[in-house]
Amino acid sequence: MATTVPTSMLKQVASIAPALAAAGDVNKVLQLDANGLVPAAYITDIGAANVASHQWRYTTAAFATGTSDVFIDTHDGWEQVDTTTQAINGDPMTVTEGVFTFPSTGTWLVRFTGKVVRNSSDVSAIAFDLIATSGSGGTTDNHVAQGSTSVSTTATNSSVSVESLVDVTATADVKVKIRCGAHSSGADVQGHTAFNRTYFTFLRVGPT
Repeated sequence: MATTVPTSMLKQVASIAPALAAAGDVNKVLQLDANGLVPAAYITDIGAANVASHQWRYTTAAFATGTSDVFIDTHDGWEQVDTTTQAINGDPMTVTEGVFTFPSTGTWLVRFTGKVVRNSSDVSAIAFDLIATSGSGGTTDNHVAQGSTSVSTTATNSSVSVESLVDVTATADVKVKIRCGAHSSGADVQGHTAFNRTYFTFLRVGPT
């Protein structure tokens, strides 16, 4: 059971301000609001202006996998989801030649889902590597996640998902992209312009 302490018994009580006064309220006691709740300004630094959720889908119907690792880039077709009832929040991601740039700093959950289909032969391993860049202008590639799948005459379709939390300390430096490579040819990565088959999900989940 909570004990109510009148403010007259406290030496210092944190002010309820429109925004968290981090410096001014250090080591102070927090006073509940008129409803007995913690003031919203003190719950988190992710206010409505900082919430972000985006999805981008691959639009090309069939991109053939091969034995060389290749980045799935913009000339193959990426678009922000736009079908009725699909939603995005916050400033959008941008993409140039398959490299996605974040609209703001923060901790981001990045999830890639890829659909592959057998087109001519069995493929024992198809790998997707999530790459996050660092360094000035994003010059260094960092391998942060990998997922793999396969296709055969008995399992002609398959999906795989890879994800990682990414610490976006600077939007000019920290970017993400997806790389695909296969044990052999014989499969396609599938996309679509009207619904999600192969796609990215970006969620800002906290500060950097």
